[in-house]
Amino acid sequence: MRDRSGDGQREDPQDRQPGSAQEYERIIITGCGILGACVKEVFPGAISVDRSSKTRNHRNVDMTDPAAMSALLGELRPEVIIHTAAMTNVDACEQRQDEARRANVEATAWLCRWAVKHHARLVFISTDYVFDGEQGAYKETDDVRPLSVYAKTKVEAEASVRALLPESQYLIFRVSATISPYGRDWMLEALREGKPIQATDEIVTPTYAPDAAESIRIALQNQLSGTYHLATSSSLTRYALARKLAAAFNYPTNSISEVSGEIFWAGKAQRPKNSSLDTTKALKQGLIIRSTDEVLADYTARVQGR
Repeated sequence: MRDRSGDGQREDPQDRQPGSAQEYERIIITGCGILGACVKEVFPGAISVDRSSKTRNHRNVDMTDPAAMSALLGELRPEVIIHTAAMTNVDACEQRQDEARRANVEATAWLCRWAVKHHARLVFISTDYVFDGEQGAYKETDDVRPLSVYAKTKVEAEASVRALLPESQYLIFRVSATISPYGRDWMLEALREGKPIQATDEIVTPTYAPDAAESIRIALQNQLSGTYHLATSSSLTRYALARKLAAAFNYPTNSISEVSGEIFWAGKAQRPKNSSLDTTKALKQGLIIRSTDEVLADYTARVQGR
């Protein structure tokens, strides 16, 4: 943080007036996944925190180890914590429930307690799976009804954020079916190799990770707070999304078949049938909401330009 004028003393976060994102000089990003990598592009000076990574400006720390995290945060003294780290494998959460709770609930609550004590802002990434999928086009104010252990941990984590921090100090972003130029795209690999693909009839509003990352920057810059949905402007089935992805890369679509989500996930954690998100609130606040076609055009250009 900048020194106070004239006295050479470092400014106390409690005295700091709300301003733009450029005034935040100490930012940490938890997690280096498909969203965290895009957030790092937007905040290149930020420190990434995860169990293992070789990226620039990175610290290898176990997020579920309070002592290690306390030492790290005490050293870095972040003004903003962008919390993208989570255990997101839905079926693994079902099988390893204690681990899921430590990673998704307890680690988040610990960060909230640190943030409120040290007057840091917290950005928490949640999921469309907090909803049961019976309605679709969910608004931020709709009741949550989680179906799986993963979803339940995210609901609990959201509740911790709201209970432990004043609203002015947090942002909760729910995302859905994330598309990212980082990480492995198994569907794109299957299309390249001509392998058969089964895609479900579940309805989603995909989140484009680069747009979500830029929206986080805008939200911090404009001092937004509360809960927002970050996704594309219209919903579609995962099957329709797979066909659009194939068309964007000029691959044939005859290897793609549609299957009922209930059949595809039989014996595994339950998924919502229609978890599409209403993004009106985010759009009104100037966050980036584009169509699926626009997103896939940008995604194609990025992947082909590697």
